[in-house]
Amino acid sequence: MREEVGFRSKGYLWLYDAATWPKAQEHLALQRELGPSDRRTRPAAAVHRRMPEIDRLDGIAGATFSPEDG
Repeated sequence: MREEVGFRSKGYLWLYDAATWPKAQEHLALQRELGPSDRRTRPAAAVHRRMPEIDRLDGIAGATFSPEDG
């Protein structure tokens, strides 16, 4: 079915502002501690390289990316 509709899994990308970025990093550490996790942190500059369609990153301090989710 996924081939018929052209589905391509790209994972989840969560964007954070300066106020929420430290807490997101804490949660990421906890998720890794609780089990296998392929979640990764990304600086804001790397977001555009990964997802060029996101062209405005004003106010974004960082991101987490989970390639296996979604």
